This record gives sequence, C-alpha cells and structure tokens, in this order.
Amino acid sequence: MTRSGQSPLINHHRRLWAIAITAIAAAQFCLFLNHRDVTSAHEGRVVATAREMLARHDWIVPYCNDVPRIAKPPLAYWTTMIAWSAAREQAPWLARLPAAICGALAVLLMMELGRRVLGRDGGVVCGLVWISTWFIVDEYRKSMADPYLAFFTLLSVWAWIAARERRSSSLLLLAYVSAGFGALAKGHLILLHLALALIPYHLAQPRRACHLSGRPTTTSRAIVHVVGVTLMLAIALAWPLYIYLHVPDAASHWRSEMIADRTTGGAKTGEIYHYLINLPVTSAPWTVFGIVGAVMAITGKRRRERRALWPLCWLVATVVLFSLVPMKKNAYLLPAMPAQTLLIGAALTGCIRTRRANETAASDRFLLVAHLVAAIITLATIVYLVVGLDSFEIEPPAPLLAGAAVGLFLLLGIRKLSPQARSLRTIVVTSLLFVLAILGVESWLVPDFDNRRSDAPFALETRTSSEGADMILIGPGPREDVLFYLGRPVKQIASIDALPADYRGVAIVTADQIDATRHANRGDELTVSNDRAPKDKLYLFRFPKAPPSQQGERPR
Repeated sequence: MTRSGQSPLINHHRRLWAIAITAIAAAQFCLFLNHRDVTSAHEGRVVATAREMLARHDWIVPYCNDVPRIAKPPLAYWTTMIAWSAAREQAPWLARLPAAICGALAVLLMMELGRRVLGRDGGVVCGLVWISTWFIVDEYRKSMADPYLAFFTLLSVWAWIAARERRSSSLLLLAYVSAGFGALAKGHLILLHLALALIPYHLAQPRRACHLSGRPTTTSRAIVHVVGVTLMLAIALAWPLYIYLHVPDAASHWRSEMIADRTTGGAKTGEIYHYLINLPVTSAPWTVFGIVGAVMAITGKRRRERRALWPLCWLVATVVLFSLVPMKKNAYLLPAMPAQTLLIGAALTGCIRTRRANETAASDRFLLVAHLVAAIITLATIVYLVVGLDSFEIEPPAPLLAGAAVGLFLLLGIRKLSPQARSLRTIVVTSLLFVLAILGVESWLVPDFDNRRSDAPFALETRTSSEGADMILIGPGPREDVLFYLGRPVKQIASIDALPADYRGVAIVTADQIDATRHANRGDELTVSNDRAPKDKLYLFRFPKAPPSQQGERPR
C-alpha cells in the first residue's frame, strides 16, 4: 500500500483493472440470456409491444394487442426492435441484450464515480461490488424500462460531477443529453432521480463554482446550461408531442393512466416499510458492508471516513420518497444502486487501509475473511443445485459430491487465495466467487424455475390448435407474455355469454371465467397452462363442441 492508503497495483495498472472488470461484467450481464423464457407481464409488455410495432412497420406509435400503448415512453421498445431487426430474429434474449450491455457498461461509470468519491482503490472496489451484487445483475438482465432509466441516471450523475470537477462543457452537455434519453425510458422520473442524487451531492460537497472550458464568465456557464436544457427537452418531448398530435385522446389517456398508477392495487402495492426491509436484499451479498458504510458516513470523525455521506443521503432520500408512493417494487430503487455501491465500497476500502487501530484491524480482518468463507460456501451450494437440475441428468449423490469438492478445495486453499486477509486480493477473490455464484443462479436456477411456469408451450399448442381459425380471449387480459408467444393480437370478450352462437375456433379462457365456460358446455377443453398460481392459469377451448364420439380425454 502507498502512504495514501492506495494499492500500488491500482496506481500502476488502473487501465488493466478497468479492462479486466469490464470483461467480467460483459460475461456476467450478457451470458446465457437465452436460457430464460418470458414469464412476467413486465417483460411481456416490452416484447409483445415491440413485436407488434415491427409487424405494423410503425416505430413511433406503440401498439399492444391492437390497442395504442402510450402510457410509457418507447425506449425499451426501440432497443428491442433494433436488436431484433439487426439479428433478423425475434428472440427474448435479444430483447434483453441491450439492457444487459447497459449494465456491463455501467461498471465503467461506477468505477470512475467510485474513484472520484472514494479514491483510486475505491474505483476498483466499486466495480467489483457492482458485478457481484445479485439484485443489480438480475435487473439488468431483463427487458424492461427500469434498467435504461437506471443507466442513464448513472451516466447523467457521473457526467454532471465530472463536468464540475474537470470544468468541461461537453460533459455537462452529456449530462443533459443522458437525462433526455432517461426520459425516453420512464418519462419525468429521470428528473426526480437526478434531483435525489445531485441535490445531496452539492449539499454534502460544496465548493466554489467551476468555470466551464476555462472561461470564468457567468454568461458562458449559462449558455451551456441553456443549450443542455434545450437538447434534453428536444429528446424527451419529441415523442410525446407526436403522440399528442396524432393519437386521439392521448392527453386524457395519460391522465387516466397517471390516476390508475397512483391507485394501483395488487402485487405492486406494499407497506410503507417495504423498501426498508428489502434493502438487505438489494445489497446482498454485501449487506453487512453496506451497514458499515452507512455507520461510517454518520459517525466517522475524519473526513476520509465520511466520504460516503453523499451516497448515504442519496439512498436514504430515494427510499423515503418512494416509500410514500403506493406502488412498491424493488426495481424502482435500481437508479439508486450506485449510491448503495458507493456505501459498500467505502466500507471495503476502509478495511484494507494500512493505518488502523489494532482492534479495528481485527474486526476488519474478521469481516473480510467471513465474507470470503461465505462466498466459498455460496458457490459450493450453487454448484450442487445447478448440477442437480433435471436438465443435466446427473444422478445423486454426484451433485452433492461436486459441490462439496468445490467448497473443500477453495476452503483448503484460502491462504493461497489471499495470504493477507486485509488486502485488495481478498476483495477480488471474494467478488469473483460471488460473480460465479450469481452467474449460476441467473443462468440455470432462475431459468429452471421460470421455465416451469412458462406459457410458451401453452401458446404453441394454441397456435397449433387454431390452424388459421379464429382466436378469442374470454376474460380479462391477455397477459402480455402469453400475447408475445401467441405472435398475433387476440380479440377479447368479457364472458362466455358474449361469444357468438356460431363461433368456430379456439378460445383462451382466464381463471375467473373457467367455471362459467365449463358450465356453458359449448366447447371442448383442450389443455391448461403450466405450473402457475390458480388465478393466473389459462385454459384452451375449441368451439363448437365436438360430437361425443370425437371428444378426447379431458385434461386434468
């Protein structure tokens, strides 16, 4: 370590560190995206809408099931359409790839932000934490709007801070342009997230005003801000302005959507303490260091120990504000994950400093070694679970022996892995073990669980059974992941009573209409969707009912 507490390896090989961590990030975020079906309405809305926009050859007005879907901006649809058009294939993994690339590129911004806030060793540590935090990796591997909002929030925050320190007008313009693209992901929320990040930054780290591009005049700074705001508004407002002028009743639709969003019930609502109790989940497996970083920022006596005060204020402000909103979903905290990463990074960098009191050094050593052992046990457990999946067709006790062998080998070699507990090498090894464990979860365990309840087989059988005939939905819906796999819009009716007497074709029946449909006895039940909750099950019927001699066995 240098006299300043920074690793000489980081000082002399900073670029190599950046390349290595970015390469690992690319693998962590982008590998095996094809293992997982689209099984949620959140991803389904993006892929189903993008598919229909491509079918209509319309890149401006989003449609989903023949209905304009203008509640959300189109950035996620556009990235999916670009990926599909380039590859000439409408595969779910291609829809996820742009968001995954954003997650991998974000590690560079996170390293640079960590270096500016925590020092050079903080940059490397924050990069390692970013790629080994399960919540971050999981969210960026989904085709949704939240990863794009989070990425452009981070890019805008980094560019704003770098512009302030480098006195760069181009970086300041980049901050505004990034905010504009963030608005194309989830509208005005980008401004809220930027305020939650930058207001605490300016309050926690006041300094004299910077002069952009070496020109000290207030007029020059004002001109750059005016140009930046103009660019941001041009990017953010072009699409909604077009929709307002060309889609009938767009304004009333937006108003009703906003009211509905505020009163949304069901799974998205939660108690006011929802985010507080879920913070340990979003910071896993570094939860303990996140708590230590928060305590250091508040109680630290030296300025070096209080460097994480800004990210703490950023994270707390985000949690408090979104706790007051009725809708609760962990993905809404994704734009604040850089703050959490900085908190964890502050605690980790504090652990590897050379000049520490003996009792403090002992606790630091214990925390680092405990996390290294936890990483080894976690990886061994994941190996056991992955190898034991039915898709690998490996008989017991081979999976248990494989996991035990990996764990035992790593535990016996712990001194070789990191001979000095309080060192950067310990953090590197621990992070890489967690990276491998998370990759196993994301690439095999989660896909195995999701694919068991995937409605892709149900949609395939529905398409096969229809054979070009009419297709209709009886009940509320359709759920967008099913609509994507069906590959075509589906007409919807409220109940079996609204089905024409002479209807010939297939019908998808939702759970709340299945009893009435069966009671009507007008069609033959062909199949039922996979392992879903009873309220989410779908049933396939063919109308009209076949003569008794031609009826097959009713599905269980």
